[in-house]
Amino acid sequence: MICELNPLFVAEHYHEIEEQWMLQDGYGNCHQVEFKKCLTMPILAHNWHEFRDFYYVTLNPLMSFRYLESSRFQIKIFNGSTPKNEYPRFHRLTTCIN
Repeated sequence: MICELNPLFVAEHYHEIEEQWMLQDGYGNCHQVEFKKCLTMPILAHNWHEFRDFYYVTLNPLMSFRYLESSRFQIKIFNGSTPKNEYPRFHRLTTCIN
């Protein structure tokens, strides 16, 4: 399993983001992963398996990446136990009021 990224985001920030990304969660855990800097199929590759194992990701959960700066991202993983009001506003399952 790989992590495919939004090509529009990559194109917009192509010259700003590096090949090494730091992903941090809301609990202070940080994970360095390698970004394959490609406009047609941008993915996170190296160390992605370790990231998945840390969070017990087995399927394709919804994950949000909020760009902070300098190739650092705040991450949130939504699984079946995530309350519906915590889903992003654009998600079809959200109960968050816009």
